[in-house]
Amino acid sequence: AWRDKKRKHLSLRMSMSEKSTATVNQSDQVIGFIGLGKIGYALARNIITKSSTNDKTTTQTAIHYDINEEISTQFAKEIPQSKAASSPEEVASSCDVLFTALPNDAILLSVVFGPSKKEEESGGIHNALRPSSIHVSCSTVSPTTSRIIASAHAKRSIGFVAAPIFARPDGLALGHATIPLSSSHPPLLAQIQ
Repeated sequence: AWRDKKRKHLSLRMSMSEKSTATVNQSDQVIGFIGLGKIGYALARNIITKSSTNDKTTTQTAIHYDINEEISTQFAKEIPQSKAASSPEEVASSCDVLFTALPNDAILLSVVFGPSKKEEESGGIHNALRPSSIHVSCSTVSPTTSRIIASAHAKRSIGFVAAPIFARPDGLALGHATIPLSSSHPPLLAQIQ
């Protein structure tokens, strides 16, 4: 299906082994993370620490949010390059690339569009993201949910990449994961690999 020119979707298989990098290719960008559960925590830690060890000239700054304040505070202590935010909207308005790792479609839509879960009544991160920023959804959600978010973001010139993570939390903590990337705008994929 990914070869279908009408859909213009590109899917790649990416491994986060120790030899590969899971970094954003632009230097001095602020990376945001929403959702620090078992998968989100390991993902955020890996991206921030690998970015800073792979490129000594780049200061990788990050901002994060989790509904559980204890986890958010713990992450800030463990990863001093990342600042705890008070809301998902604060993260979205502060970053160039936003990673969300949320448990299901309903929660992702609620974070993106606010309690209504509808674009036209949006009060979530969708309105807080800056044009030209990129939202990378690492949640395993339906293609319909991804299309709804991608379409809404495109209207505001916000990039969207679906990147569900296939890994156990302990494997991801070690950097072992398969992450297929999909976007209707393939140049975004090169920016986040």
